[in-house]
Amino acid sequence: MLRLVRLCSICLPMRVRGTADVAYLACLLIINFLAFLVIVVCYVQIYLSLGRDTRGAAHRSRGEMNVAKKMALLVFTDFACWAPIAFFSLTALAGYPLIDVTRSKILLVFFYPLNSCANPYLYAILTAQYRKDLFLMLAR
Repeated sequence: MLRLVRLCSICLPMRVRGTADVAYLACLLIINFLAFLVIVVCYVQIYLSLGRDTRGAAHRSRGEMNVAKKMALLVFTDFACWAPIAFFSLTALAGYPLIDVTRSKILLVFFYPLNSCANPYLYAILTAQYRKDLFLMLAR
């Protein structure tokens, strides 16, 4: 017998009715958490590789600290955008959903695309080279 589960915009069941719902939601949350950990580990590896190249210097270069700050900002924005979704999913998984399907869609419309909207600014627009090119273009 096929049972339909009411899903929200990103396929997270907000009403957990059975063990299949619990297993589905738990798998999604675990996969998202593991993906976030992979991102963090990759950025830490990038930072450590920068540290090895500049280890001969007496102090950390200004450029290295700028890269470290930018990587921390990228990881933080990724976490900040997914944390509300994960929080409400965990409450549903625990059996105490704090938000219903209709409100979760509204929440997801605002938080889900936020990270994708912020990435162009974080990766390109906030760089010194972009600002330099922009000022050159505006000067013409």
